[in-house]
Amino acid sequence: MRRYTAEQKEFLRTFIPGHTSEEVAREYTVMFGEDMTADRIKAYKQNHKIRSGTPRGKKLNGTIYPPPVRAFIVMNNKGKTAREMSDLLFAEFGVRYSVMQIRGIRNRLRLDSGLTGRFERGHVPVNKGVKGKHYAGCEKTWFKKGQVPHNHVPVGKIVMTTDGYLKRKVAEPDVWRFVHIMEWEKHNGPVPEGYIISFRDGDHWNCDISNLFCLTRSEQAVMNKNGLRTGDKELSDTGLLIAKLKIKIGNLSRKK
Repeated sequence: MRRYTAEQKEFLRTFIPGHTSEEVAREYTVMFGEDMTADRIKAYKQNHKIRSGTPRGKKLNGTIYPPPVRAFIVMNNKGKTAREMSDLLFAEFGVRYSVMQIRGIRNRLRLDSGLTGRFERGHVPVNKGVKGKHYAGCEKTWFKKGQVPHNHVPVGKIVMTTDGYLKRKVAEPDVWRFVHIMEWEKHNGPVPEGYIISFRDGDHWNCDISNLFCLTRSEQAVMNKNGLRTGDKELSDTGLLIAKLKIKIGNLSRKK
């Protein structure tokens, strides 16, 4: 089954009314660079219950972009967003073109609106100089000075992350650290750069120092790939040695 992106669905939903399947297929191909046929458009219309409204497949108003429309777009293109151009065309010709259609015809005509989508240097914000402006009455729901939110977590609290690790809150307002890393550093000092702390028996809740070992990310990747990590601590230690050996052999092979 052919899958369409949200942008493609929106284009088909807005463009099909008032256009034949051939017109829709032609415009779709130009817009998205994918070959589209009239038969596929007909199937899409049937599956999504969209009616074009054209009498027996005939065009309602000639070509999609008559010469006067194209000329108007070229003459008024600079400095206009696609939405603004759509509104101008509707006011001038009484025909509503979607934002995607405006973008499509601009691409086909190689037109550049000159808009970057960013504030230019020297731009003055409309709210400059306005401070503390708000609707009357909303201050009743503001947090009062010193008020503690109902979901506040105290320092020292331990929670479980979504992937099963334990972390402890170590400072306000929202500073957390993993329990197993703190336990390792308490006995061995900071974790060396490029290394991680992992669990010998694979249990993320077992943060006892006897269950932790220090290894590189490459070593962990080799262990996981080759099934060298088990629930047995001694076997995991052996698996780490095998991973180190595999990495050493691989490095020597690349040097040859």
